[in-house]
Amino acid sequence: MLRKSKYKRITKAVFPESEDSGIVSHEVGNLLHYAATTPSKLPKIGKWLEKKGKTELERKHYSQVEVVMDAFNKLIDACDDHLTLFAINCLNMIEACFLDKNSKIKIVARETFVRFVSVQNVSGQFQISHLVHQLIDMANTPVNETLSEELRLAGLSGLQVYVAMVDDFDSVMLKHVAVDRGGQLMGTVLENIYRVFKKDPSMKFEDEEVEYVAGKATDSSGNLELGGPETWALKCLKCLASRVNNITVRTLIAALLDFLDSRNLWAPRAFALHITRYCMEYVQRQHHYNVLTALLSHIGEVQEPLIKTNMVLVIAHISEYSPPALVHESMTHLVDHLLFTLSLEKDRNERQELEEVNQLQKALIQCMSVIAENSHDLSQKGEALEFILEYIRAEKNSSAHVKLLLRALQPQVLHILSVMNGMDFPVFELVLSVARNPDRTIRLRVQKLLHASLTHPNAAKILKLDAAGASSGDVPEGKRLASEEELGFIRSSLFQDLTILSNEPENIHAIVKNLHVLVQLNRTREVCGALPVVFSVQDRANMECENSPSLGRSLHTVVGSYLFAVGRLFNSKPLQEYVLQIMDKRKKENQACRYLKMQKDGHLNVTKKRYRNDSKDNSQVSEESFFEREKVIKLLCMTKEFQGREGELTENLSLDSESKRVFVDGADDEGDDEKANVGSKWNVVVVPKAAEKEPGFTVVDFHAAIEYPSEKQHDLSLADFAALHGELLCNQQAAHRVQQDALTCVRRDAQAEDTGMFRDGEDSCVILSPASTLALIFPPLFEVW
Repeated sequence: MLRKSKYKRITKAVFPESEDSGIVSHEVGNLLHYAATTPSKLPKIGKWLEKKGKTELERKHYSQVEVVMDAFNKLIDACDDHLTLFAINCLNMIEACFLDKNSKIKIVARETFVRFVSVQNVSGQFQISHLVHQLIDMANTPVNETLSEELRLAGLSGLQVYVAMVDDFDSVMLKHVAVDRGGQLMGTVLENIYRVFKKDPSMKFEDEEVEYVAGKATDSSGNLELGGPETWALKCLKCLASRVNNITVRTLIAALLDFLDSRNLWAPRAFALHITRYCMEYVQRQHHYNVLTALLSHIGEVQEPLIKTNMVLVIAHISEYSPPALVHESMTHLVDHLLFTLSLEKDRNERQELEEVNQLQKALIQCMSVIAENSHDLSQKGEALEFILEYIRAEKNSSAHVKLLLRALQPQVLHILSVMNGMDFPVFELVLSVARNPDRTIRLRVQKLLHASLTHPNAAKILKLDAAGASSGDVPEGKRLASEEELGFIRSSLFQDLTILSNEPENIHAIVKNLHVLVQLNRTREVCGALPVVFSVQDRANMECENSPSLGRSLHTVVGSYLFAVGRLFNSKPLQEYVLQIMDKRKKENQACRYLKMQKDGHLNVTKKRYRNDSKDNSQVSEESFFEREKVIKLLCMTKEFQGREGELTENLSLDSESKRVFVDGADDEGDDEKANVGSKWNVVVVPKAAEKEPGFTVVDFHAAIEYPSEKQHDLSLADFAALHGELLCNQQAAHRVQQDALTCVRRDAQAEDTGMFRDGEDSCVILSPASTLALIFPPLFEVW
C-alpha cells in the first residue's frame, strides 16, 4: 500500500471530520511549520488546496470551502516571503468563490483577497483586475438581495485595501476609475456614499478609524458593527484622492463630475459640495490647482444657468480652503464665463430665466472675490485685480461687458484696501485708469467705485494720513511725498473727469462727492491744492461750455457746493452763508442749474437728466454771480486752520487765468497767437530713443511723473497740445503721424535759445499721457514738472 505524500497528509489534517466544524487549529501549526521549512512543497500544497476547494464548492459544501480559504489565509501570513509559489492557486480559488452565488463565501473570499494584496511587492506581479471587478459588483449589490449590506461592506472594504496597497496605482486609475475606459470604481464608491446621504443629509463626511475583520467592522477595542458601507466608501475615496499625481488627479475629478452630472446632483448642491470638499482635503496641495481648473473647465460643458451657478458656488466654497496657486489662469476661466452670461441674457425672455442668469453672474463674481481674498499674498491679490482691469481696458469689450466687470472689480478693490496694512499698492491709481471711458454710465460706475474706496476705513492709513488729515508725522519723507503725489493725482483726475462735455448730472454729482471726500481726508493740504483748480473751473466754464450751457451751469454749481463743503468742514459759517447768498442770487436771476441743485446743507440733488437742447436753460452764469477769490480767501483765513495763511492762498490763486485752462476737448482757433503761445512756458519731457538704458531717465506708465535732467526740457504749446488724444509716441519714423495729429514736436537748440529757433526732434521722442496733460495744465499740483 502506497503512503500518501507528506504534504498531502499534513494539509489534509487541517480539515475537520465533521463538515460543520472549522479548521483544526492544532494541525494548522504542523502545516505552517512544514511550509516554512520546506518552501519547495508550497506549489503542491497550493495546488492541492485549490483542487479541494473547487471540488467542495461544486458540491456546495461551503463549510469545507471556508476551511480551504482559512488555510490560504494562514499560509499567506506565515509564508509571505514565498507567496509567489502558491499565489496562482490562491487567486484562482478567490475568483471561484467570487463567482459563486453564495453570499457568505464571497465575504470569506474577500478576506483572503485583502490578505493577498496586503503583501508588498507581490500583488503587482499578478493579474488581479478581474477580481477588482468582482469586488465592484459586490459593492453594487442591489438592496433587495440577501446580505446586501454585508456584501456592499465587504466589497468596499476590499476595494479600499486594494487602492491603498497596490503598487502600480496609475494603472488602477486607468483601468478602474477612468470613465472614458469604462471605469466603475469611482461611481461605485460615490453611489454608496450618496445612498446614505440621501437618507440622512446630515451625515458626517469624516474618516473614522475602522478596521474590517472577518466580515465585521470593528474598532481598535473590538466593538462590532462600527461603520457601514458609506464609511468604507469614504475611506476608499480618501485613498484614491491621496494617491493621485498631477495627471491622474484629472481622471479622478472627471469621474467625480461624471457621477454628479449623470445623477443630477448639482441642484441642490449639498452632496456635490460635501464630496468635492472631501476630495480636496486629501488631494495633495500641489494638485489643487488641477482640481480647480478641471472644475472651471467643466462649467462650459453645462448649459443650464442654475446648474452652472451651483457648480460655481461649489468652486467658491472649496477655494476658501484651497486657493489656487496660479491666480491668473483661474481668473481667466471665471472672467470668460462671466462675459458669456451676457449672451445667455439675450436668449432668455422669461423673468425666471433672467433671474437664473443674474444669480449665475453673482456666483461668478463671488467666486472671483473668494479666489482673490484667499490668495496667499498681496501680489497675487493685485494680479487678480489687474487682470480684471486689463479686460475692462480692452477695446473689444462692449459697454455691457465693462459694466459687468466693474461689478466684479469692486469687492476685490475693497478687499485689497482692507489687507494692505502699510504695503504699497497703487489701488487708487488702478481704479482711475479705467475712468476715462466714452460711456458716461461706465464713468459713473467708476466714480462710485472710487467713492467706496476713498470712504473705506483703511483709506486714510493707506494714503499715510493721520486723524487730522495731514500726512502722518512718523511717515518717512519719501513716502509722505508719494502720498501727496497720489492725492494730487486723484484730485487732478477728478477735475479732468468733471469737464468732460458728455457728462450727465449723475456723473458730476458722483465726482463732486469724491472731491468732498478728498477734502475730508487731506483737509488743509487738499484745499490749498484744489482752490486754484476750482476757480479755474469757474473762470473757464462759460467760454468752454458755450455749446452746452447746462454743463456750464452744473460746473458753477459744483464750485458752490465745493466751497460750501470747505466752509462746513472748517466750521466757517460766514463762508457757508456767502455761498448760499451767491446761489440764491443765481436762482433769482434764473442762472441756476435746473438739473443739479444745491441744497441748503450744501449737498447736490440730481433732479432729472440733462437735455442739451433745452431752450429754457440756455443762458450762462454772469460774472457778477461768480465767487470772488479774495472774499473766499478772507473768509477761509478767519478759521483756525488757515489763520495767517492768506499770503499762501493768494499766491496759489494769482496764476494767470490762461495758464489754468482745464478744458482740453476743443483746440484753440488757428491763428490766435495769444492762445497759441500760452503753452510755451510749460515744459514737456523729451526722452531719447534708448531712454530706459540711459541714467537720469525713467519712462513709467499712465500716471507717474518722468524724471529728467533740467537741460532736457522742451516746449510745447497748448494749442498743439489740445489736439492730442491719449498717449502718442513720436520719433523719426512717426513724422507723418505727428503732422496728421497736429502735434508739433520741437526741440530747442541750446546754442540758439536766445533766437528762439526750433528744429524737428529727429533723435528723440515725446511721451505724453493723460497724466502729462494734467501736469501741463495744473503745474502747482505736479511740482515735479
